Amino acid sequence: MKRRRLICLIATVLVVGTTLGYWWNDWRVERHVRAARSALKVRDSEGALIALEKAAQIAPNSGEIQFIMARAYRLQGRLDDVRACLERAHKVQFSKTLISREEWLAMAQAGQMAQAEPHLVELLLDPGDDGPEICEAYANGYLLSYRFADAFRVVDAWQKEFPNDPQPHVFRGLVANKSSAWTEAAEHFQKAFDLDSKRTDIQLKLADALLALRRTDEAARHFRQLTKTCPNSPEVQTGLGRTLVENGQLDEARTIFSRVLKTNPNDYDATLALGELELNNNHIEPALTLLQHAIKLNPNDPEVRNALAGALQRAGRTTEARTHFEFVANAQEVSLKMQALRERITANAKDLDARFELAELLRGNGSHTDRITWLRSIVDIDPKYQRAHAALAEHYETVGDRELASLHRAQSQALLENTTLEDKPNR
Repeated sequence: MKRRRLICLIATVLVVGTTLGYWWNDWRVERHVRAARSALKVRDSEGALIALEKAAQIAPNSGEIQFIMARAYRLQGRLDDVRACLERAHKVQFSKTLISREEWLAMAQAGQMAQAEPHLVELLLDPGDDGPEICEAYANGYLLSYRFADAFRVVDAWQKEFPNDPQPHVFRGLVANKSSAWTEAAEHFQKAFDLDSKRTDIQLKLADALLALRRTDEAARHFRQLTKTCPNSPEVQTGLGRTLVENGQLDEARTIFSRVLKTNPNDYDATLALGELELNNNHIEPALTLLQHAIKLNPNDPEVRNALAGALQRAGRTTEARTHFEFVANAQEVSLKMQALRERITANAKDLDARFELAELLRGNGSHTDRITWLRSIVDIDPKYQRAHAALAEHYETVGDRELASLHRAQSQALLENTTLEDKPNR
C-alpha cells in the first residue's frame, strides 16, 4: 500500500513538474515576443531581433516568431532574410493570409511595385492593425520606383489617417536628407520628435540635421540628452564629438572619439572624425595611422580618401597622395554621372537603360544594397530586360543563394536565346 502511494506521489510530481516546465517555457516565449513587439513599435528592429532570437531558442518551430522576425528584418531592408523567415513560418503552418500580406509589404518596400501594387487596395480595405506599416512600405516602394507623386499621395493619406504617428514626418525628413535639404529635414524631424519625444532614433536624426546646418548649440543639446538615454551608442557619442569640433572644443571632442574607439576600435565614423581632427591640428603621424585604418574600414568613401591624401601630402609622400586624389576626382565624376541618370529616371521612370547604367556605376562606387534594388526595379518594370537578370544571377551566385541565382540565370539565358533567334535571317 505504501509502495503504491509512493508511486502515485512520484507520478503526480512528474506530471506537475512537466506541466510547470511547459508553462514556464510558454511564459518565457510570450515575454520575449511582447518585448519584440514593443521594440518594433519604437522602430527598434535590432532590439526586437535580439528578443526574438531568445524566443526562437525556446520555441524553434513557432510560426509567430518567424513571422515577427520577418517584419523586423523588413524594417532593416534585409529582404532575403524576410523571405527565409516567411518560408520557415509557412513550413510550420502559420497563417497563409498573414504571410501573403507580409510578402506584399516586402515587395512594396523593395520597389517591386508591379507585383505589390495590385494588392494595395485589398490591404487598405482590411488593414487590421497594419495601416501605418502598409502606408510606409508602399510609400517606400513608390519612392524607389521614382514615382514621387504616388509616394507623397500615400504619405499625405497616412498623415491624415494617423495624425499622431511621427513616422510620416520621419519619411519626409529622410527624403529631404537625400537631397541635402537640411532645413526641410530638420523641420520634419522636429515635428516627428514633438509627436514622440521618447523616440531616440528620431532625436538622433534631428541632431544630425541640426549639425549639418551648423546649429551647433541645438545639436549639442540633443546629443547630450541622447548620451543619457543611449550611453553606449557610438553614433551618439561621435555626433556629440563632431558638434564639439564645430564649437572649437577640441580636447573634449578628442576625448570622446578616443573613448568610442577604445570600446569599438573598428568604428568607422569615430576613426575618421579623430583622424580629421588630428590632421587639422597638424598632428600628421597620428592622423596617418587613423586615416589608414579608416580606409581599410571603408575604402570607397571619398571623404576619407581626400583626408588621407592631404595627410600624405603634408608628410611629403606625394606619389601615394596622388593615388587618393585621383580616386576622389573619379568619385566626383561618377557622382555627377549618377545625378544625371537620376534626373533621366525622374523625367521617365521607365528609362530602364538609365536604371541599369546607374546600377553598374554603383558596382564598387556605392551601396551594394542600392545596386541590387535598382536591378530588381528593372525586372519589376520589364521582366524581359536580359542584362538585369544576368547581373542579378551573378549577385545571387556570389552571396550563395543558388535558388535565385538559378532562376535569374535561366531567365537571362532564355532571353538571350530568343534574341538570337529573332536576329537570324528568314530562310
